[in-house]
Amino acid sequence: KIYREKDMIEKFFGNSQSLEEILSRLEKSGEEPSEEGKWASKTFKTMMAKAPISLKVIFYSLKRAQGWNLKQVLQLEYNLMFQLTAINNSSGREGIKKLLIDKKGKPQWNPNSPKLIQ
Repeated sequence: KIYREKDMIEKFFGNSQSLEEILSRLEKSGEEPSEEGKWASKTFKTMMAKAPISLKVIFYSLKRAQGWNLKQVLQLEYNLMFQLTAINNSSGREGIKKLLIDKKGKPQWNPNSPKLIQ
């Protein structure tokens, strides 16, 4: 499935300088009634349901790791996992509780928008 969506992934995510740029592209295109618009809308909604801090960390990690070999990328992911779980992270606890334990309700992320994270 991802191979079929390669062109859309490249269009919306490729060469982006910020997470906000990606979200803006998806939101704008999601208003169109085309197949691409439907895909953009679904992708935008999926991303907006995730913890903003996680989206930012993933975006900058992917940017940083461009051109790295597999060993370097896996080491980065390993280090990030431990750093993120070691932080007193209320958003992480909130997401785990609402999405994995209670399986109901919408997490209240803090901060609640990628725009609020520098």
